[in-house]
Formats: sequence, C-alpha cells, structure tokens
Amino acid sequence: LTAEAAPELLVEAMKKWIENHLLDPGLCPAEVAAAHAVSLRTAQRLFQHTGESLAAHIRRRRLTRARQALFSAVSISEIAHRYGFCDAGHFTRAFKAEYGTTPAAYRANGTRPGTTSAVAPG
Repeated sequence: LTAEAAPELLVEAMKKWIENHLLDPGLCPAEVAAAHAVSLRTAQRLFQHTGESLAAHIRRRRLTRARQALFSAVSISEIAHRYGFCDAGHFTRAFKAEYGTTPAAYRANGTRPGTTSAVAPG
C-alpha cells in the first residue's frame, strides 16, 4: 500500500496502527511513518486531509483513552505515564485544554465517557 495508490486507506491503516500502539512510550509521528514505509513529511501531509495533524491525532486518541481510564482505580499519575505524558502536570494541562476540566475534577464529578453530565447518584 503506497501513499500515492490509496491515501485514504493508508490513513485508515495508520489510525488503526496508532490505536494498537497508544501505550507504546515511543509512539510519535516518525514511528507511525516508519511503520508504514513512508516519510514523516508524507505521513503529515496525508493527515492534513483529516483536519488534524498526525501529532494532534495521537495526542487526542491518548487523551480519549486516558479519560476512559479515569474511572479505574489507577492513579492519575500512572494514567498520565501509561498514555505517554511525561508527568501528571503535562497530562493535566493537555486534558484541560481538550476537555475544559482537570482529570481530577472529571473523575470527582463522576462524568462517564460519552456523556455530558454527571452520573446520577444511585
């Protein structure tokens, strides 16, 4: 599969590969490109057509998975580390930029992934 032959299929293959490697500490745009035998610039150019950069896609997918993990017993620091953030502060800033709240507040509110309001007391 080459970038010229089927760019949409290549982007979808890259997205699937990213999903399967979200926990890899070295996951970065260059690694995605190398895994698909294209240059970093080609991978970045392909992702431009999706409306977000390759790096932004990786960050958004990691944040989405990390948000889901907030409802486990795992500490916020461990979640941050698990999803490739260098420390809890970096994770908190990225999370707040994406979701408008901190991971701790999100967890405390009981807001479940896929909903917009807090879970009603049971």
